[in-house]
Amino acid sequence: MTETPQKFTAVGLLCWAVPLTLNFAAGLMSAVGADTSLALNLLGYIATGWAFGIWLKRDNRMSELRGVMDLGYLLYVAWALFLPYYLLKTRGVKASFIIVGFVVAYICAAFAGLLVGTLLVV
Repeated sequence: MTETPQKFTAVGLLCWAVPLTLNFAAGLMSAVGADTSLALNLLGYIATGWAFGIWLKRDNRMSELRGVMDLGYLLYVAWALFLPYYLLKTRGVKASFIIVGFVVAYICAAFAGLLVGTLLVV
């Protein structure tokens, strides 16, 4: 296993910002009683896959591993399963902190959206 440099990048920020922002918006819309639109769901699905695809390409170049073969359909369908596997493979046990942190942040974003939406309605 090769050690991947741990740098804070704009692409890494994008991988956190896109799903967390969209999950916050979904929580906000749920709190005010609005249905999430199909366009927002589609935007979230495509933007999340796109952000993780760009990050995966850059990270793969820095980690000196063989190239990831499928950045298309597999990434869009199974990114939630594929990326934890990739992180564990390239970073070892340290990746579990990243994975748990992302899941916690994802859930907290929805609760924050619900809270803000509830406060706006009251």
